[in-house]
Amino acid sequence: MADSTPPPTAPAVPEQVLLSWNAPEFIFTEKPAGWYIGLVIFFLALIIVAIVTRQWLSIGVFAVMGVTVAIYANRRPRVLNYSLTNLGVHVGDKKYKFDNFGGFFESDDYGQLVFELIPTKRFAPLVSLPAVTEYQNQIEQSISAVLPKEMPRVSIIERIFKALRF
Repeated sequence: MADSTPPPTAPAVPEQVLLSWNAPEFIFTEKPAGWYIGLVIFFLALIIVAIVTRQWLSIGVFAVMGVTVAIYANRRPRVLNYSLTNLGVHVGDKKYKFDNFGGFFESDDYGQLVFELIPTKRFAPLVSLPAVTEYQNQIEQSISAVLPKEMPRVSIIERIFKALRF
């Protein structure tokens, strides 16, 4: 007769908060009037090209894109609660386990130090942890205890966004 008792499971480790802080999700950059004028000129040029080439659907798409970019550019950051635990990180209401990351690097977001966690999944986004000055060393020590530090990765998209003041 077969034994019907379930196999023993490893005891679950309780999650403990090591460090918690509040910070804006990104640094807001004020855009001058010239920035918005340039945006209008750029999208008007695209619309004119669409008219000349008789791409009627593109006219609407470019108009919606222009309005969307203007709204997004003026969006203010939310202040989120960030927590480091023995099992992972919490960003607002989202939880991420350290098992989902292969490393981290430090970046600069308009003068604010940000720790970027590199996901192991190919197309998963980076998880950004903006560090307030008083906790920078503690955050780095806590993350480096479980993830290797890597050289910063700056993509062409990030360079474009910086140049556009996003």
